[in-house]
Amino acid sequence: MKRRGVAIVPLIAILTMGCEDPIGLDPSDLAGTWAAGSYSWLNKSDLITSYDMILDGGGFVVTFGSDGSYSATRTAPDGTIESLNGTYTVVAPLLTFSDFGGGQPEPFLATRDEDRMTLVTGNVEFDFAGDGTLEPAQLSIFLQR
Repeated sequence: MKRRGVAIVPLIAILTMGCEDPIGLDPSDLAGTWAAGSYSWLNKSDLITSYDMILDGGGFVVTFGSDGSYSATRTAPDGTIESLNGTYTVVAPLLTFSDFGGGQPEPFLATRDEDRMTLVTGNVEFDFAGDGTLEPAQLSIFLQR
């Protein structure tokens, strides 16, 4: 597995007051298929170390249903395919995935600008050295519909 070093990716979340959904995260806004242009982990203890699965030949596609369901396919650079499906809920600016296979719900900070969306969570681990040791990481996924 290759390691890639990049500067910290700036993340901007637009937060506004009120009851409306200011960033377009209602299920009807998200409905459709989104493909990742970047799917990267940033090492929390070494902010210049990161790994982008897309740059290494992997892929990620997620389809959001207007009924709050989702299905996703994550393809590792070695061709291993992982299928995920479940439901998602939105309490802006958080988009939370609940996998039908169990496990804990995964909340992401979500920002959306028309057909582009960024999902970020700091609740993950990744093996940056490829030695079997997981380290705390931030996962950023940049999607386009």
